[in-house]
Amino acid sequence: MKETEYLVVYDITDGRRLNRTAAILKDYGVRVQKSVFELRLSDARLEEMLCRLRGVLDERVDGIKIFPLCEACLQRRYRLGHARFSDTATDWIIV
Repeated sequence: MKETEYLVVYDITDGRRLNRTAAILKDYGVRVQKSVFELRLSDARLEEMLCRLRGVLDERVDGIKIFPLCEACLQRRYRLGHARFSDTATDWIIV
């Protein structure tokens, strides 16, 4: 099954929705900053996650951006300072 790496960033205005959004994203990937996750998902898992997020999001005031990352892009990442990159292919996520 083919998987794609994604970078997810979000800005949620309500504390309860913010916590629910983060909890959903933790089910699918690794938090790398406060409102940033790295995910490695199949198309089916992506659709499942999107469905769950739509159930939480207030589209009038909240925003979530999901960026697919190609392998060439992943190889060209830069890191400055204390920032870390997850390796979602080898990190363990227990659900």
